Amino acid sequence: MDDWQSSPILPFQADLRTDSSDIKQGERLFKKGHFKEAIQLWDTAMNPLDSDVPFYPLILLYISKAYQHIGKYYNGISTLARTIPDQENVTSLNDFIQKYDLTNYPNSINALIFNQVSDFALIHGDIQNAEKAIAIALQQAQSKDNPYILACVYNNKGNVLIEKQRTYEALICYENAIEILKTIDALPSWMIQSKALLNWIRLNRRKPFYENKN
Repeated sequence: MDDWQSSPILPFQADLRTDSSDIKQGERLFKKGHFKEAIQLWDTAMNPLDSDVPFYPLILLYISKAYQHIGKYYNGISTLARTIPDQENVTSLNDFIQKYDLTNYPNSINALIFNQVSDFALIHGDIQNAEKAIAIALQQAQSKDNPYILACVYNNKGNVLIEKQRTYEALICYENAIEILKTIDALPSWMIQSKALLNWIRLNRRKPFYENKN
């Protein structure tokens, strides 16, 4: 299966306090679709970094997403595992979900990480772990006032529900994502809004879609 138009990651902002030209250049390459080159730059930039710096997990998210785009899913999962101290013992998505410490990072980062884990689980057809991950992502997104992240998570929750044949509930999730994004003017909002809208249109073309309410 495909990744159902997986959600974009937040852009690096000025308040991340990084002067690394490699990090910013990697972001530009990522946005242009040059994922392999972006990964190389970010790997170089991360070598001297302390894992405690605020933007460390955000770079890992970008690298993981870049690996997803080029089809190297194992590399993407391994990259996310670097957020866990005993990463060498993380050999599966279930291990990641069990070992990840939500207290290590802000709720917004946790939401994005588990949103990405849900993406990988869906790609592998692992609906059980996709559902676990998206539940954590939604809980973390709802506990932080960041409508863009919440919309991203609702979009991915809809994807999970589609795989569970719960079409009506999926439609509600896509509608939630679209309605949330109507209230914000953030630069990336149109990107996820178009993806949520595309998923909404796909479902509305399935007749009759209200049969899966229960």
